[in-house]
Amino acid sequence: MASKPHRGGLMRTRVQRSLLFLQRHRPPMPRAVRVCVAPYFRRLIGVQPPVVVDVDWSAPLLGHPSPASGREADHVWHSYPLHPPTDPGNWGRSERGTHRRPAVRCLLAAGSLDVGGMEEVVAFLARRLPAEGVEVAVLHASPSGSQAGRLARALSAEGILVLDASCAEVREGVRRWQPDVVSGHGAAPWVLDLANDLDVPYVDTLHGMHDLFRTDWAAERQRGHRIAAVVTVSELIKSQYLRGNPVMDSASVVTIPNAVDDRQHRPVDRELARATLGLDREFLWVSLGRFSMQKNAYALVRVFLEVAKAHPEAHLLVAGRPDDRAYAEQVVSLRDRSAHRRQVHLRDHCPRPAVVLAAADAFVLDSFFEGWSLASMEALYAGLPVVMSDVGGGREQLGEDGRRGHLVANPAGRAEDVSWERMSDLRYARQHNEAELSCAMAQVMAERDRWAEARGQLRAESIARFDPQRCVQAHAELLRAVTERSSSRLGGAAAHTGMRRS
Repeated sequence: MASKPHRGGLMRTRVQRSLLFLQRHRPPMPRAVRVCVAPYFRRLIGVQPPVVVDVDWSAPLLGHPSPASGREADHVWHSYPLHPPTDPGNWGRSERGTHRRPAVRCLLAAGSLDVGGMEEVVAFLARRLPAEGVEVAVLHASPSGSQAGRLARALSAEGILVLDASCAEVREGVRRWQPDVVSGHGAAPWVLDLANDLDVPYVDTLHGMHDLFRTDWAAERQRGHRIAAVVTVSELIKSQYLRGNPVMDSASVVTIPNAVDDRQHRPVDRELARATLGLDREFLWVSLGRFSMQKNAYALVRVFLEVAKAHPEAHLLVAGRPDDRAYAEQVVSLRDRSAHRRQVHLRDHCPRPAVVLAAADAFVLDSFFEGWSLASMEALYAGLPVVMSDVGGGREQLGEDGRRGHLVANPAGRAEDVSWERMSDLRYARQHNEAELSCAMAQVMAERDRWAEARGQLRAESIARFDPQRCVQAHAELLRAVTERSSSRLGGAAAHTGMRRS
């Protein structure tokens, strides 16, 4: 006989559901009030154990009998190391003079090193720059002093020097390592101060529009005088940055789009991948992104549940780290209230995205903003048609002729209008692009056979378009250029004063 639920547990569940309802239907309130109320809401929502998205990737999405044995399924998830070393001798040298040509010593400073697009780019550069004559170390420079995550541990295990900003001696460690240039990726403000103290150039990398939200542009113009160059990952971000900081030399703002890390995205057998996930003739949509307001999973699931009414064969897999606990709860609650809940699958961060992309029939991303989405680019690399909102890099990735999928309007209306306040107001409300998004998804499913035939061609084209070598060479050339300019400037100053730079 099943035991009755504990009365206290039932009460907590009711309180939690009431709070979720109030959050979705709250009246508009000033930002200052929202900021004050938010911590109390999070504390109240935390009375329940986390309603987690599924973390077990060994379990299939559907219950179809799978021809894949346990050993075969394990092979799919773990058959290849994510980043097998091609030449370990080129990685993370601690002494100068080990390269065929003089190496530039670059400190890659990141805001975190766990999971996420920006962190993956930092890891990609750390692994690839040494082959271009750029010696690297990586600084995990979180303002909150949080511990290094998954990627930091992986890089350290591969022999790359990783410095933890939470260590009291980290600044002295950077001084001893003597970088020639610092490349910042969401780094803490003190990293720029340290680079200036060391008299080495600082290259700031803007990975998304969020880097520009609430920017004090008067302060940024002053900060620009302390920066050697700015890298943006899309032309949209470059234009927005120069609009806010027009005194910055436009030649010092360089667009370098991200690339696919081909070591991580080795081909996966599609039939085995689908069997592992329990798929038969279902049409699988995949969306890879954190459960957060930016990625807009709530609206995506709401739109898909409407699509699912007319398409019983359609399934949606949303996979990503639940960064915002309350937001993830809302997505789970939305799914669970629907009669079509069995067609929506919510999972934690995917350890090997290439597997789910091999199994998928199409990819969808309904973000409010991106810099240059790695997830959509990796989907194209896998040969999938992509439906995505108009965000940074979207037009460059998809084009406008429909050969690679559909670019729909931004959920906020215009990409240029996105702000934290705008996203907060819209996160549970009806959004501008929902009808267009629904039509695009339905059209892709109606043309399933055409997209299946085009898969190989789309993959071949994407391999050429998102070449990792071109990306890393562009970064290496910029780092060498700013280092040479800095050395010339310091050399001239030393000659003028009769001193020599050590």
